Amino acid sequence: MKVDLVLAAAEIELRRRQWAAAGFDVGRLTWRDVAAGWPYPLVTRAEALSPDSVGVHCVRGDVEFTVVLFEGGWADIEGGDRAKGETEHAAPEILDVQAFGRILDATFERWSGV
Repeated sequence: MKVDLVLAAAEIELRRRQWAAAGFDVGRLTWRDVAAGWPYPLVTRAEALSPDSVGVHCVRGDVEFTVVLFEGGWADIEGGDRAKGETEHAAPEILDVQAFGRILDATFERWSGV
């Protein structure tokens, strides 16, 4: 099963304004291009010949989180508060774009203090 990365990217973009309003610097979307060979570079969508993941990195002061969705159906989620020495990592299974949206919301809520 493959998750549609273009639709997943749209889920990230739907949340960009909310995250920025909460004070996060929301980075550009990054796409991993497996056609380029190891180590796979993170590039823009236009540069990726064969993307197999899309992700975003967000920072607000000492708090940051990164969410990367792989088309194979899992996400790498890392977050933490550097000032407190907190770091968390999760790799949940993602069955569809709606599940990815829920993961994005939960990650934001966890690290924004909402």
